[in-house]
Amino acid sequence: MAELLQNPLSMAKACDELRRVIGSGRNIEETEIGQLPYLQAVIKETFRLHPPVPLLLPRRAEKTTKIMDYTIPEGSRVLINIWAIGRDANIWSEPEKFIPERFLVKTVDFKGGDFELIPFGAGRRICPGMPLAVRMVHLVLGVIKPV
Repeated sequence: MAELLQNPLSMAKACDELRRVIGSGRNIEETEIGQLPYLQAVIKETFRLHPPVPLLLPRRAEKTTKIMDYTIPEGSRVLINIWAIGRDANIWSEPEKFIPERFLVKTVDFKGGDFELIPFGAGRRICPGMPLAVRMVHLVLGVIKPV
């Protein structure tokens, strides 16, 4: 919500979409989230800039692996810096800016399949509360009416 308050144009687009799809007299229902692409883009952009935790749970390398120019020895503890991935200029154009539109043209999911956006982790250690968190964030953001 803070990002939308700091970006009135994005706030106006989100409110227009909610008015157009949901209407002004009732609250958003869980089944209607799929009909709100701009609201979904706002949530993805928020998770990119503000992940729930900056570092994922530690992982242990099962075997010696070479990634790019780095050698990770077997048994090493590896921490994934999600905060830095979300602000990487090699992945995101203007990484410090709040631009939900980037997710309208780029199909990126935060459920562990696209490694440029994994705020809840991926694989067997993905956050078990992710489905509830995702639904609740959409519903809470969708019921707030601008004054």
